[in-house]
Amino acid sequence: MYHPLFLKQEVQTVIVVNKEDKHFVRDGRKVFYLADTAWRGVYKAKIEDWYGYLETRKKQGFNAIQMNLTPWENYKAILKDDYLDQIEEKVKIVFEKGMVPVITVVWCGCVPGTWATVSDSSNILPLQILEDFSKEVARRFSKYNPIFFSGGDVDFRTPEAVKYYSAITKIIKENTNCPVSIHLARGWMSVPPEIDQYIDFYTYQSGHDRHHPELTWELANEFYKKGKPVINGEICYEGIGYKSDGYRFNSFDVRKAFWQSFLSGSFAGIGYGAHGIWNWCEEEGEETERHLSSFTWKEALKMKGANDVCFARWLIEKFGFFGLKPSRELLLDTENPEIRIARNDQHCLIYIPFASVVRIRLDNLKEVWGVDLTTRDVFLPEVYFRSDSVCLKLLDRNSDALVVVEL
Repeated sequence: MYHPLFLKQEVQTVIVVNKEDKHFVRDGRKVFYLADTAWRGVYKAKIEDWYGYLETRKKQGFNAIQMNLTPWENYKAILKDDYLDQIEEKVKIVFEKGMVPVITVVWCGCVPGTWATVSDSSNILPLQILEDFSKEVARRFSKYNPIFFSGGDVDFRTPEAVKYYSAITKIIKENTNCPVSIHLARGWMSVPPEIDQYIDFYTYQSGHDRHHPELTWELANEFYKKGKPVINGEICYEGIGYKSDGYRFNSFDVRKAFWQSFLSGSFAGIGYGAHGIWNWCEEEGEETERHLSSFTWKEALKMKGANDVCFARWLIEKFGFFGLKPSRELLLDTENPEIRIARNDQHCLIYIPFASVVRIRLDNLKEVWGVDLTTRDVFLPEVYFRSDSVCLKLLDRNSDALVVVEL
């Protein structure tokens, strides 16, 4: 599914954070951040494969690529003289495709006192080395108009972790005019003030635990209240699963996490991922200690959820769904607690994951229409007016839908 809107080469200008309306602006136009995740691809992929991968994602409608610069297999690789030369070649290609390189500078696995190092400190690197590396990355890559994540998969369970990431984030901010954030670990709900002062927007992670879907909306809402723009940088990866559970997330799970995050406060953007691409798997069946066996990156590139989130970006930008506010209080009663709702002065958007009857407190509405998110067909829901509310009946389809109320 290739949208004409996305086939045009996007202007390679710096992406700007609009903190008032909580979205990004590029070349004077409001844009929705939609990233694919290739953490390992930037240092592992062959150049010809990297070209092909980016060409597909660009045509689908992704406008950013999330990458990690500190290799999980060998953090000390950053000490090699030519390491950043190899990385820069791939970052430059992202830029030349008109997409935003999202550069994660220091992954949590080489920082003391994070979840990844409390039980194994063998990969920790000295702060001075990480400061020097961060400074060089900021100076060297800023010409590609990136977004910088000072850290990846970060929690702040110890003062030492806060100390490291405060210094790293500060040095990046001082050496670039590009936006800076920090990619948080799953479920983490706050950023220490020592770090918060240097970031331009929040990047939370609802993650891949199907038993806690509430993280998609609870975290979005909490960070929205803090005042800066918000993205969910890591919704459930399509195709990923855990050995302890046996379930793999599918395209419906991806859509649900996307819209629940977006309508709860993650209005600036979403980070998508596919199992096989985030880890850049070249031979099928690759396993980790926790995850089910991986697809290859080429097979993962075919997963349907990628088209679903690109269609979502198209809807948001085409109809101007910006300046929204979470508005769950408009729901008077519902059969499904996972329904999410947000509104601005022109629209009220309702995500309904399953066939349902929804009653909302609204008046002076002009028009109501919906999109079946499985088929992308537009439909007109049954609408009943009551003295104090509007009742929407969606019982003619057993699929998830976005209902748009024009005000």
